[in-house]
Amino acid sequence: MQQQPSVQLLLASAFSWKGHVLDHSNSRRSALAAYEATLQIRRLHRGDMHRETASCLCNLGIVLRRLGQLEKAQTYLEQDLKICEAVIGEDHPDTAKSYHNMGVLHERRSRYEDALKSFERSLDVKLKALGPTHPLLTSTYECMGLVYRTLSNFSRSFECYNKSLEICRINRGENHEMTATAYQQLGALCKAERKYEDALSFHQKSLEIRLRLHGENHGDSAWCYHSMSLVYLGMRDHTKALQYGHRALSIHRIVLGEKNVNTALSYGNLGNIYYLADKCHMSLQIHKKALSIRESLLGDNHPDTATSYNNIANVYCDLHDFSRAVEYYEKALRTKTATVGADHPDTARSHYNCGLTYRTMGDHKRAFDHMRKAHDIWLNKLGADNNDTRDAANELREWESHERRRDTRQQQQTTDLESRRRRFPSPPSTSAAAASAAPTHGDTPEPSMFSSGPDAASASAVASLFTPAALPPQSTTEPMSQVTLSAALAALAANTQEPTTGPTRQQNYSRRFYRNSNYVPVVPRSSGCAADTASTGGGEDSTLSSRPSFSSSSAASSTADSSAESTPMHAPMEDDDEQQQPNNESTEEKATRLQQLRRLGL
Repeated sequence: MQQQPSVQLLLASAFSWKGHVLDHSNSRRSALAAYEATLQIRRLHRGDMHRETASCLCNLGIVLRRLGQLEKAQTYLEQDLKICEAVIGEDHPDTAKSYHNMGVLHERRSRYEDALKSFERSLDVKLKALGPTHPLLTSTYECMGLVYRTLSNFSRSFECYNKSLEICRINRGENHEMTATAYQQLGALCKAERKYEDALSFHQKSLEIRLRLHGENHGDSAWCYHSMSLVYLGMRDHTKALQYGHRALSIHRIVLGEKNVNTALSYGNLGNIYYLADKCHMSLQIHKKALSIRESLLGDNHPDTATSYNNIANVYCDLHDFSRAVEYYEKALRTKTATVGADHPDTARSHYNCGLTYRTMGDHKRAFDHMRKAHDIWLNKLGADNNDTRDAANELREWESHERRRDTRQQQQTTDLESRRRRFPSPPSTSAAAASAAPTHGDTPEPSMFSSGPDAASASAVASLFTPAALPPQSTTEPMSQVTLSAALAALAANTQEPTTGPTRQQNYSRRFYRNSNYVPVVPRSSGCAADTASTGGGEDSTLSSRPSFSSSSAASSTADSSAESTPMHAPMEDDDEQQQPNNESTEEKATRLQQLRRLGL
């Protein structure tokens, strides 16, 4: 017997609550199935243009966004916004939530101008409907602060984060979770500006609040330890970074279990710390552990899985196993292209990584193609003043300069060779006259034009090739072989070169190459800073602040922290003489730190 509509709608509500529970427990594929069942029932009994249908579309869009399926997520969120604007109007607080969710999606797709427009629209509606100090404004201010931080507009970012903190203090007081989150966001901003002491101060305030509220063994406390480990990593204090990183991982394992995306995030962060502390084999084991968790929970086609691919490739680069490194970088590139799009800054970071690794392997054509793509994406998305854009532009200029110098050397060598050939022409070998005039076993050419002066040694070298001992047996009428002529010309060229008392041309080039600050030689591993992220979310009208706060120069994710992709080391485009390698240990350490910072996009 067919059930009544009211019973069906109650069943839809039950599916919806089940989806919420599964989503917050990170079982997002199961949550997706529950929301799809809810949508089917509500469309059947409520129709397409109903607020309950719009709410279900919103939930589906958010889960798909967290799963990295951004195209499908945008389809559902656009339908949700269209229904809200038509049914309840543009100036309703629920419509403001839809604007906010569209802004989060645009941010994930690196459409930062569209993201700011959506957040500003949401903020305007909330200010009119709710007032300037309503708690719902904090999420929008935090998201706007993240976008401005990604665009390196730190002053505007600080304004947004500070407004969020003021609203939290007014409505919640000092000892509240939202206040702790606001402090954490300010700490992430200070870290992005490399104001590490201020960052530690803000993170310490956030940690104190959360310890009072939740105690040590709580996921929010783990995020504070995680963020502080990243600050100490930026300060190159690897001992404290490892201490806080291990503490965050142990809490996540106790609270969330081994198979959890946040636990994988802690593994990835700890792996980066070990990597920068010169413990690459330990780092490789930890990164592979994070990868196995992410592949089992999120699948191969997810941005967080691509982050693990990048981290593993970084370690292989430091171990000089470039074939495996480029294999993992290519996997990351394919995953980023499929999930966040071909024009996303994170995809540009993967192109940058591939370019540097291919250059190290000597495949300069592929290297240049990848670097050009990275530069174009960063230029279009982040502008010419962004650090990543400038780095890629410097790489391209140096490569072009190197190619011009190489072409000049080749042209000079060709000119010198032609000049020598004109100076010492070979005798004709095709005519009968030349055959009869060719020297035989008993003849030696007349060195009259070289009888004296600096060319006497060259003439002697040529003459020795025509002696009976040097020439093969042949008829007196047979023309001289082309091989014998080539050997004679080669000996002539070798003996007519002027002796060099200074460095060779290659050595001069090597010295110029290493003086360039944008290129550093391959040297042993040292220290730097890195970060590893995983996707989380926050439900309807979700904020970008539900996971730890740290910055990336390439692109930020939809949470409080941006994803820091990894880049391979800088290495010369040609093999240089061993004596040209710098042997100052402090110089090598400085060079390696620069390599690792570039590799991690920080």
